[in-house]
Amino acid sequence: MFKNKQRQALAVGIVSGTTVLIVNHVQISDLSRFLIVFFVVLIFSEFVLHWTPKE
Repeated sequence: MFKNKQRQALAVGIVSGTTVLIVNHVQISDLSRFLIVFFVVLIFSEFVLHWTPKE
């Protein structure tokens, strides 16, 4: 799916940035906000690592 580490990092960055923007529009506490962003990035990065072909 991803050819190299640079694309991998870019994809994780885009997803985390988008998540931050969405979460900022929702009226919730800072802790909840942090946890949502943290878990989304964690899950997505695991997904990316899993689907990246081993070199």
